[in-house]
Amino acid sequence: MTSTNNKKIMLLAANFGGNVGDLFIYEAVANFIHQQLPQAETHVYPYPLRNDQFVALPAVLQSGLNSNIKIKPPLFALRKSVDHYMRSRPFLEKLIINNYFSPLMSCIKKSSSTDIQYDHIVSVGGEMDIPYSLLDIHSYLNAMKKPLKNIIYGPISLKIKPQHIPFLKQCFADVDEIAIRDPRTFKNLKNIGIENIKLVPDCAFLAYKGEQSQSSWKGYIGLCLHSRWAHQKHFNDYIKGFSDAAKKLDSKLILFVTNIREDHLLVTKLMDLVHTSDNIEITLPTSTKELQKLYQKTDLVISDRLHGILIGMISGCNVLPIATRDKIKGYCEYLKLSNFLTGEENNQELYQKMEKAKNNHNTLKKSIAEFASSASSEVKSYYTARLNR
Repeated sequence: MTSTNNKKIMLLAANFGGNVGDLFIYEAVANFIHQQLPQAETHVYPYPLRNDQFVALPAVLQSGLNSNIKIKPPLFALRKSVDHYMRSRPFLEKLIINNYFSPLMSCIKKSSSTDIQYDHIVSVGGEMDIPYSLLDIHSYLNAMKKPLKNIIYGPISLKIKPQHIPFLKQCFADVDEIAIRDPRTFKNLKNIGIENIKLVPDCAFLAYKGEQSQSSWKGYIGLCLHSRWAHQKHFNDYIKGFSDAAKKLDSKLILFVTNIREDHLLVTKLMDLVHTSDNIEITLPTSTKELQKLYQKTDLVISDRLHGILIGMISGCNVLPIATRDKIKGYCEYLKLSNFLTGEENNQELYQKMEKAKNNHNTLKKSIAEFASSASSEVKSYYTARLNR
């Protein structure tokens, strides 16, 4: 076994591209690895982005982490030219993923390899619900020597599509254990016969520092939406519903996004709404420090981005998830939340659910702190055990 002073870690991270929420989680993982193995060298390999946007993780380079971290170019499961071509053509993605392990695909596969033998491979969470994400992960698994005993894979969420089941089973067959971050995904994977899985809270909880002091309602409600909302016909009415409800609750509504690149259209539409009400403000955090500072002043965070909810919990905020996506639904089950949004509420229903969150402020805050503390202990134990193998 390699000495802890000489270990090399392969850390797989999203390419960020302006996503400070994902950057927050990456920093939590990288910092924890450094605390456990201070002399180890960590090499960060990004998951490739779509549409030929392959960047060298500038956000990571600016994050001020220790000098033992080095950025490496992405690996590819397919030949690079095919990979680039596929990512803008969904029909081709599906064709390749459904036939990936067949002899027909051998001509377009790339033999993923590195010139370094890593002691551990660590994947920073994620949601795998589209073909190219599955191929990105497989390219890294393929780069490791089998069997893959020293991988910290996930925790992930997964929206299982029937046509992807054969790929998943073959892709995960050589991994001794896969961490799954919500009970919904865990149950679905069990149902299709994948047994080498373990339920582990999200790695974001590695950043949890302990329960925040109890405080009364300060009058700030944060609303962080996914970029898809910019295309909803009732977008303006939905935002107005949040604004009106916040005003009734004697609170200011803070609109913010966590992915400047992906959310540019959403930001434009939000900016147009700022002047329609005197209790709306918009802020665009561009660093994890700015994001944390925003959460620290907020009483309640409403979001359909999972990292929006998780960072809120870690920061001591109450949360009101918008459960329109599978990974959010999964965490609502994990938290045993009875009060959450579906995205289909009328203005009166929206106000009632927000009012309930305010009225139960201290009770909910205590419940979230207990979950965050337990989740932090679980994920730290999981990472520590895997890193010390």
